Amino acid sequence: MAGISADPSYVTLVSERDGRVVGMTGVHLQRTYEADGEVARIMSFVGSEDRGGGVGRALISAVEDWSRGRGAAEIMLTTHERHAGAHEFYRRVGYDRTGYRFYNKL
Repeated sequence: MAGISADPSYVTLVSERDGRVVGMTGVHLQRTYEADGEVARIMSFVGSEDRGGGVGRALISAVEDWSRGRGAAEIMLTTHERHAGAHEFYRRVGYDRTGYRFYNKL
């Protein structure tokens, strides 16, 4: 975390309830070959065990505000195919599925 915390192109956002962490997201502002300007990429997103409590929406809203404030025109993320609940959540908050991710462990 020391390297990420020291790099202004990253942000870690945490949601708390009653002094307890109930969600977090890590975001990186980066350049890509596919887009002009910078793109915010959600690198990590961990929601609350009390689904439907608004934690996820609040975190997404905070990501969008942070990203807009830094000039990003887009936000992207990847998620594992086994996380069907997460896919539905991202659709509900306005995100579209645009492709597939391929992975090779070295």
